[in-house]
Amino acid sequence: MEVWIIVILAGLAVLGFWINSVDANTKRKQTDGFSSVPGFSPKFVHTAGIDGMAIALDPSTRRVAIGNGSSPPKLFKFSELVSIEILKNGSSITRTNRGSQAAGAIMGAVLLGPLGLLLGGVTGAKRQEEKVDKLTLRLHVSDFDQPFYDVPFFNGPRSKSTSPLVVQASQKIDEWHSRLKAVLSDNQP
Repeated sequence: MEVWIIVILAGLAVLGFWINSVDANTKRKQTDGFSSVPGFSPKFVHTAGIDGMAIALDPSTRRVAIGNGSSPPKLFKFSELVSIEILKNGSSITRTNRGSQAAGAIMGAVLLGPLGLLLGGVTGAKRQEEKVDKLTLRLHVSDFDQPFYDVPFFNGPRSKSTSPLVVQASQKIDEWHSRLKAVLSDNQP
Protein backbone atom coordinates (compact mmCIF):
# COMPACT_ATOMS: atom_id res chain seq x y z
CA MET A 1 0.00 0.00 0.00
CA GLU A 2 2.83 2.44 0.82
CA VAL A 3 4.38 1.82 -2.62
CA TRP A 4 1.19 3.05 -4.34
CA ILE A 5 1.21 6.23 -2.29
CA ILE A 6 4.82 6.88 -3.31
CA VAL A 7 3.98 6.17 -6.98
CA ILE A 8 0.97 8.52 -6.86
CA LEU A 9 2.99 11.28 -5.19
CA ALA A 10 5.80 10.87 -7.73
CA GLY A 11 3.24 11.03 -10.56
CA LEU A 12 1.74 14.22 -9.12
CA ALA A 13 5.22 15.74 -8.82
CA VAL A 14 6.01 14.93 -12.47
CA LEU A 15 2.63 16.33 -13.56
CA GLY A 16 3.24 19.54 -11.58
CA PHE A 17 6.71 19.91 -13.10
CA TRP A 18 5.31 19.38 -16.62
CA ILE A 19 2.51 21.95 -16.09
CA ASN A 20 5.03 24.52 -14.78
CA SER A 21 7.29 23.82 -17.76
CA VAL A 22 4.44 24.28 -20.26
CA ASP A 23 3.33 27.46 -18.45
CA ALA A 24 6.86 28.93 -18.50
CA ASN A 25 7.27 28.04 -22.19
CA THR A 26 3.96 29.71 -23.08
CA LYS A 27 4.87 32.85 -21.10
CA ARG A 28 8.22 33.00 -22.90
CA LYS A 29 6.49 32.73 -26.30
CA GLN A 30 4.07 35.49 -25.33
CA THR A 31 6.91 37.81 -24.24
CA ASP A 32 8.98 36.96 -27.34
CA GLY A 33 5.94 37.74 -29.51
CA PHE A 34 5.76 41.26 -28.09
CA SER A 35 9.51 41.80 -28.48
CA SER A 36 9.42 40.74 -32.14
CA VAL A 37 7.03 43.54 -33.17
CA PRO A 38 9.06 46.23 -35.00
CA GLY A 39 9.05 49.57 -33.22
CA PHE A 40 7.29 48.20 -30.15
CA SER A 41 9.24 48.17 -26.87
CA PRO A 42 6.87 47.28 -24.06
CA LYS A 43 7.51 48.81 -20.66
CA PHE A 44 4.77 46.73 -18.98
CA VAL A 45 3.93 43.10 -19.79
CA HIS A 46 1.45 40.67 -18.24
CA THR A 47 1.65 37.06 -19.41
CA ALA A 48 -1.10 34.65 -18.56
CA GLY A 49 0.72 31.37 -19.24
CA ILE A 50 -1.37 28.44 -20.40
CA ASP A 51 -4.50 30.51 -19.78
CA GLY A 52 -3.94 32.29 -23.08
CA MET A 53 -3.94 36.00 -23.72
CA ALA A 54 -1.21 38.40 -22.65
CA ILE A 55 -0.98 42.19 -22.74
CA ALA A 56 1.83 44.69 -23.14
CA LEU A 57 1.99 48.50 -23.05
CA ASP A 58 4.49 50.75 -24.81
CA PRO A 59 3.89 54.29 -23.52
CA SER A 60 6.60 55.75 -25.78
CA THR A 61 4.75 54.69 -28.98
CA ARG A 62 1.32 54.97 -27.30
CA ARG A 63 0.32 51.43 -28.24
CA VAL A 64 -1.03 48.35 -26.49
CA ALA A 65 -0.44 44.82 -27.76
CA ILE A 66 -2.59 41.79 -27.04
CA GLY A 67 -1.48 38.30 -27.98
CA ASN A 68 -1.46 34.63 -27.10
CA GLY A 69 2.02 33.50 -28.20
CA SER A 70 0.75 31.32 -31.05
CA SER A 71 0.16 34.19 -33.51
CA PRO A 72 1.53 37.71 -33.87
CA PRO A 73 0.14 40.08 -31.26
CA LYS A 74 -2.56 42.55 -32.26
CA LEU A 75 -1.50 46.18 -31.81
CA PHE A 76 -3.83 49.06 -30.97
CA LYS A 77 -3.17 52.75 -30.58
CA PHE A 78 -4.12 54.07 -27.15
CA SER A 79 -6.91 56.00 -28.86
CA GLU A 80 -8.43 52.70 -30.11
CA LEU A 81 -9.02 51.46 -26.55
CA VAL A 82 -12.74 52.07 -25.92
CA SER A 83 -13.24 50.69 -22.40
CA ILE A 84 -11.87 48.27 -19.83
CA GLU A 85 -13.71 45.98 -17.49
CA ILE A 86 -12.82 43.65 -14.61
CA LEU A 87 -14.76 40.39 -14.57
CA LYS A 88 -14.99 38.17 -11.50
CA ASN A 89 -16.33 34.68 -12.18
CA GLY A 90 -17.58 35.96 -15.55
CA SER A 91 -19.57 38.91 -14.13
CA SER A 92 -18.51 42.52 -14.53
CA ILE A 93 -17.56 44.23 -11.27
CA THR A 94 -16.20 47.47 -12.74
CA ARG A 95 -16.07 49.15 -16.13
CA THR A 96 -14.30 52.29 -17.29
CA ASN A 97 -15.16 53.96 -20.61
CA ARG A 98 -13.18 56.56 -22.51
CA GLY A 99 -14.50 60.01 -21.62
CA SER A 100 -17.03 58.86 -19.01
CA GLN A 101 -14.88 57.78 -16.10
CA ALA A 102 -16.45 60.18 -13.60
CA ALA A 103 -19.98 59.07 -14.48
CA GLY A 104 -18.92 55.43 -14.25
CA ALA A 105 -17.39 55.96 -10.83
CA ILE A 106 -20.55 57.69 -9.57
CA MET A 107 -22.77 54.92 -10.96
CA GLY A 108 -20.51 52.28 -9.40
CA ALA A 109 -20.74 53.98 -6.02
CA VAL A 110 -24.52 54.13 -6.31
CA LEU A 111 -24.80 50.48 -7.35
CA LEU A 112 -22.34 49.13 -4.82
CA GLY A 113 -23.61 51.17 -1.88
CA PRO A 114 -26.57 49.67 0.01
CA LEU A 115 -27.45 47.44 -2.93
CA GLY A 116 -23.94 45.97 -2.83
CA LEU A 117 -24.53 44.85 0.75
CA LEU A 118 -27.73 43.10 -0.29
CA LEU A 119 -26.10 41.39 -3.24
CA GLY A 120 -23.07 40.38 -1.16
CA GLY A 121 -25.06 37.81 0.76
CA VAL A 122 -24.81 39.48 4.17
CA THR A 123 -27.62 38.60 6.55
CA GLY A 124 -28.17 38.93 10.28
CA ALA A 125 -27.65 35.22 10.89
CA LYS A 126 -24.77 34.32 8.58
CA ARG A 127 -22.40 35.71 6.00
CA GLN A 128 -21.84 33.97 2.71
CA GLU A 129 -18.31 34.41 1.36
CA GLU A 130 -18.09 34.33 -2.41
CA LYS A 131 -15.39 32.14 -3.86
CA VAL A 132 -13.37 33.20 -6.89
CA ASP A 133 -12.37 30.99 -9.78
CA LYS A 134 -11.69 33.64 -12.46
CA LEU A 135 -10.43 37.21 -12.56
CA THR A 136 -10.27 38.64 -16.06
CA LEU A 137 -9.44 42.00 -17.57
CA ARG A 138 -11.63 42.68 -20.63
CA LEU A 139 -10.44 45.28 -23.13
CA HIS A 140 -12.98 46.73 -25.57
CA VAL A 141 -11.27 48.06 -28.70
CA SER A 142 -12.19 49.75 -31.98
CA ASP A 143 -12.14 46.58 -34.07
CA PHE A 144 -15.20 45.18 -35.84
CA ASP A 145 -13.66 41.71 -36.26
CA GLN A 146 -12.79 41.25 -32.59
CA PRO A 147 -14.26 44.04 -30.44
CA PHE A 148 -12.96 42.75 -27.10
CA TYR A 149 -10.17 40.66 -25.62
CA ASP A 150 -10.14 38.82 -22.29
CA VAL A 151 -6.83 38.68 -20.44
CA PRO A 152 -6.91 36.27 -17.47
CA PHE A 153 -5.21 37.14 -14.20
CA PHE A 154 -6.55 34.21 -12.17
CA ASN A 155 -8.05 31.00 -13.48
CA GLY A 156 -7.92 28.30 -10.88
CA PRO A 157 -9.89 26.25 -8.42
CA ARG A 158 -12.61 28.11 -6.52
CA SER A 159 -10.79 29.90 -3.74
CA LYS A 160 -11.67 32.33 -0.98
CA SER A 161 -11.12 35.95 -1.92
CA THR A 162 -8.57 36.09 0.90
CA SER A 163 -6.40 33.26 -0.45
CA PRO A 164 -2.86 34.40 -1.34
CA LEU A 165 -3.24 33.54 -5.05
CA VAL A 166 -6.50 35.48 -5.38
CA VAL A 167 -5.11 38.45 -3.42
CA GLN A 168 -2.00 38.54 -5.64
CA ALA A 169 -4.11 38.31 -8.82
CA SER A 170 -6.45 41.03 -7.51
CA GLN A 171 -3.51 43.35 -6.91
CA LYS A 172 -2.13 42.73 -10.40
CA ILE A 173 -5.47 43.22 -12.13
CA ASP A 174 -6.05 46.45 -10.17
CA GLU A 175 -2.61 47.66 -11.23
CA TRP A 176 -3.36 46.95 -14.91
CA HIS A 177 -6.84 48.43 -14.65
CA SER A 178 -5.28 51.64 -13.26
CA ARG A 179 -2.70 51.77 -16.07
CA LEU A 180 -5.40 51.37 -18.69
CA LYS A 181 -7.61 53.98 -16.97
CA ALA A 182 -4.70 56.39 -17.43
CA VAL A 183 -4.61 55.45 -21.12
CA LEU A 184 -8.34 56.09 -21.44
CA SER A 185 -8.13 59.45 -19.67
CA ASP A 186 -5.42 60.62 -22.09
CA ASN A 187 -7.47 61.65 -25.14
CA GLN A 188 -4.58 62.57 -27.40
CA PRO A 189 -4.70 60.65 -30.72
